[in-house]
Amino acid sequence: MPTYSPLVILFISLQSISIFSVIFLIIVLFKSSYYFTKWTLFQVYIAMLSYELFSIISLIIYGDDLIDKAFNTSPSICIIQYKIALFFFYPVCIFPAILVFYQWYAISKDSLNVENSCFWYSIICTWSGSFIYAVVNAFLSRNEKNWGTMATRLYCQAWNVKEKWYVFYVYVIIVGSLSFISLCFAGTYKFFIIIT
Repeated sequence: MPTYSPLVILFISLQSISIFSVIFLIIVLFKSSYYFTKWTLFQVYIAMLSYELFSIISLIIYGDDLIDKAFNTSPSICIIQYKIALFFFYPVCIFPAILVFYQWYAISKDSLNVENSCFWYSIICTWSGSFIYAVVNAFLSRNEKNWGTMATRLYCQAWNVKEKWYVFYVYVIIVGSLSFISLCFAGTYKFFIIIT
């Protein structure tokens, strides 16, 4: 029977609150009538829910012994959990930028039809890009100890992130680019309000 320290209990409690909140948002989203970002928000919620679920599994199973027991089974739950959580991480970062684009388009073009015309492109690009990155990450870390995964007190993460140049640069390039694009859209929106 695993033991849980106050820190672990707090982390699991906060993650559980977050998971139930996202489930509640998904239910509310399904009950609401259609609006121009509904199905993209659904993708955000699914990515968030999946990332949170796959970030907490091994902590619930092993408790305070996560560091000691994470790699005792074959295949390791910690490795599988981290690799799957990594797949859901980048959609959580990318979809908000897509929502910013939708809002910019709706305001500047005075059209709420943007999700209908861009939805499949954004979904296919986001999920396939995330899948390709997860596969490349697994391929590049296949010869490393525990497939490039290590256990901390609360979750499983990449082993020696400082040495994994591709993890850092992919994160900086994707998140930096999306932040810049979002700022450009926000600046254009502000300019649009000033001139009207």
